[in-house]
Amino acid sequence: MDNPFSEGFNSATQNVGGCLGDNAGHQYVGRIDNAIQELAERINSFNGYNTPTDRLQGDIAEMWHGSTFNIDAAVNDSQYSATIDRSHGFASPDIRGNWENSEYGLKYYKFADKSVNAQALSYFQRYKEYQASHDGISFEQFLQDRNLPVDTSPFDAIYSGQLRLIPSDQMEAAIAYLDIKIAKELLTRPEQAQRFQEVRDMLTSCIKSPDGASSYELDRNSSERMARLAKEGKFSPTDEGITLDNLVHLEHIIKQGVKAGLSAAVITLVMKTAPSIYNCIEQLINRGYISNEQLEKLGAAAFTGISEGFLRGFIAGTVTVACKTGQFGAALQSVSPGVIGALTAIVFQTFGDSIALANGSISNTTFVNNLTKSVIVSGVAIGMGSLFQAILPVLPFAYLLGNFVGSFVGSYIYIAADKAIMSLAIDKGWTFFGLVDQDYQLPKEVLNELGIEIFEYEGFLPNEFEHERFEPEYFQCEYIQPKMIRLLRRGVIAVHQIGYIYE
Repeated sequence: MDNPFSEGFNSATQNVGGCLGDNAGHQYVGRIDNAIQELAERINSFNGYNTPTDRLQGDIAEMWHGSTFNIDAAVNDSQYSATIDRSHGFASPDIRGNWENSEYGLKYYKFADKSVNAQALSYFQRYKEYQASHDGISFEQFLQDRNLPVDTSPFDAIYSGQLRLIPSDQMEAAIAYLDIKIAKELLTRPEQAQRFQEVRDMLTSCIKSPDGASSYELDRNSSERMARLAKEGKFSPTDEGITLDNLVHLEHIIKQGVKAGLSAAVITLVMKTAPSIYNCIEQLINRGYISNEQLEKLGAAAFTGISEGFLRGFIAGTVTVACKTGQFGAALQSVSPGVIGALTAIVFQTFGDSIALANGSISNTTFVNNLTKSVIVSGVAIGMGSLFQAILPVLPFAYLLGNFVGSFVGSYIYIAADKAIMSLAIDKGWTFFGLVDQDYQLPKEVLNELGIEIFEYEGFLPNEFEHERFEPEYFQCEYIQPKMIRLLRRGVIAVHQIGYIYE
C-alpha cells in the first residue's frame, strides 16, 4: 500500500471532479432559489399598507420586474443583474441594470394612453404642475433647484434616456396611440413630436439584458391582484408558476453539467499531471534530458485527467441540478451537498473495479477493499467539506477546500484502520466477513523440506526422448551442511490476504 500522503492525493484527485460538479450544481440552484425568495420578500414587504390598490400596484410592478429579471438571469447563468432603486429623486429611474443604457422607468396606469402620456411628460408640463402649488417660481429656477442645465428644452421628456416600461397588455394600444400622436404633432406642433417619438423608440414591457436575460411580463390586472395579496402578505411565487421545476429545463441542466465538467477537467488535469511534471523537471535537472517513457506517462496522465475530470464533473453537476430542481421527484430535492459528488466518485471506482474483476485482473478481496476505501474517504471528505463551509462561510471555495483536506484525512484514517484490522486478522485469524482472505497453505519451501513433492500442473512438461550420454564419474568430497531451524509466521502475502511467511 502507498504511503498515506500518496493515497490521500490520489483520493483527492478522484474526488475533485465529482465534488466540483456537485458544488457547482448546488450553487447554481441556490442562486435561483435566493432570487425567488427575494421576489416573495419584496412584494410581501407591503404587508399592512393602507395604500389604495390602484396606486400600490405600480410599486408591485417595480418589484416584479426587478426580481424576475434576477430570477431569469440566475436560471440562464447571466452575469447581469437589476437593482430596484426606490429613489424619490426628480425623474430618477425605477430600476437600473449593471450594463450600459439600462435605466428603466415604469408607468402602470389603467389605460395605455395614460401610461404613455406619463412616460412622455415634458419639463414644461412638470413645471406647470409644480407651479400650481409654488406660485411665482420661474422655469429657470425650477431647473436650478433640480441641478438641471438652464438651457434644457422645456419640450424634452423628463425621462429622456430611460427605457419606458408599461403593462404588457397595453403595448399594442400604446404603439398605435403613439403613431397617431406623433403624426398629429408633426403637423401642428413639431417641437412636441420628438419626445413622443423617443417614447415610441424606448417603449418596452420587460427588462432585457444584452445576453437575453429578461424579466417576466406583467399586465395591469395582475399587478393589481398582486397588490391585494401583498397588502395581506399572501403573495407566493409558486402561485405564479415561479418554481424551480418550472424554470429549469433540460437545456439548463445540460449547460450546467458541461460548465461543471470543463472546470473539473481543468482541475483534475492539473492534479493528475503535477507528479509527472515534477518527475520530468527532476529528471531534466539530474540527467539533462527527459526520457520518452516519462513523457508518455505525462501524456497518459493528461489524457486521463481531462476525460475522467470532465465525466465526473458533468455527471455530478447534471444529477445535482436535476435532483435539486425536482426533476427526479420531491424526495431528492433535499439532497445534501457533497452526497452526489461522493456517489459519483464511488460509482466510477466501482465500475472500473467491476470490469477488472470480470477480467480477472483483481480478486474479490481487492474489489471489496477498494469499495470500502472509497466509501470511507468520500464520507470523511463530505464531513470536512461541510465543516469548512460552516466555519468559513465567506469563502466561496470553502467546501472544495474542506473536501480536499477530507480526502487526505480519510486516507490516513483508512490506512490506520486497515493496519489495525490486518493485525487482528494475523493474530486471531478473523476474516471480517470476507474482508480479509485467510490462506492456510504452507509455502513451497516448507513442503520441499518436508519431502512432499508438489505437482505443478501449470508448469508440467511431458518427458522428451534423449540419447544416453556417457558421463565419467569424478571424486567429490562430502560436506556436512547443518540444518538451520527456520520459523513460520502469519503475515500479509497479498492485498488483504493473510498466509504463512517462511523466514
